[in-house]
Amino acid sequence: MRKFLALITFFCLAVVAQGQSQSMIQYYAADAVTLPLWSQAESPLRTNIPAGATDYLPQLYVFPLKSSTEKPARAILLCPGGAYGAVSLFREGLMWKHFFRNENIVLAVVNYRLPYGNHEVPKGDVLQAIRLLKLHAAEWGINPTDIGIMGFSAGGHLASTVALQAPVDLRPAFQVLFYPVITMNKAFTHPDTRRNLLGDSPSRELVCAYSGELNVTPDAPRAFIATGSADNVVPALNSATYYSALLSAGVKADIHTWPTNVHGFAIEFCTPWQANVMLELRDWLHSF
Repeated sequence: MRKFLALITFFCLAVVAQGQSQSMIQYYAADAVTLPLWSQAESPLRTNIPAGATDYLPQLYVFPLKSSTEKPARAILLCPGGAYGAVSLFREGLMWKHFFRNENIVLAVVNYRLPYGNHEVPKGDVLQAIRLLKLHAAEWGINPTDIGIMGFSAGGHLASTVALQAPVDLRPAFQVLFYPVITMNKAFTHPDTRRNLLGDSPSRELVCAYSGELNVTPDAPRAFIATGSADNVVPALNSATYYSALLSAGVKADIHTWPTNVHGFAIEFCTPWQANVMLELRDWLHSF
């Protein structure tokens, strides 16, 4: 517990340094194994980059455990948020390395491409990241059958979409979703996320295909869902309807809500309820 409290203190101090995010990204990624998702950036999925936009080479950051374990370790792939218009690589990605190392879990973070008119691109990049984790499992000390996925906000939409739609050989073992966008239903989706992924006038079929609450099956991976009950950006109803759909399908799921309207509290665990987020996630990860 003392070690865990020290970790929380570290996170609170790190939040203060967010203004130096670019240098912090370099610092946090210094000990990562970093590799491109696609050889020579050749992906079967193309995206049309608008004039003036800056794209990037999609990458995977992996943080193998520093000390060897008796058996291959669990791994988790993080999908940062950003409404499919940006990727919050630091706060909702690299900054989690100390938390997961403390739990003897190998962290991987995917810097996926934005859709720019092709809704298949982000999902394709995440599936490729899972392929690479399985391919290099022995090298990185990973149990290839125990790779989970975690996402924040729009990254939660991406993570849950992959959890529900991935082919069996790439299906995550579990899913962790923080204040996720789940639905593309206009009534309670996040408008920017929907527009950036599907465009201004998507077909009904496309809206349904990317609404997670409509696509849950009994073989969906178990889930941990965390959200603010009064989230002022992504309505908590996204989390609630997904949780209900999982339970209705017989899938193990836990939902954790806190009395806040804050969205994007990813790593800001400086109040009692925020510290509880990490405690409850830690307990859940060690419950199976």
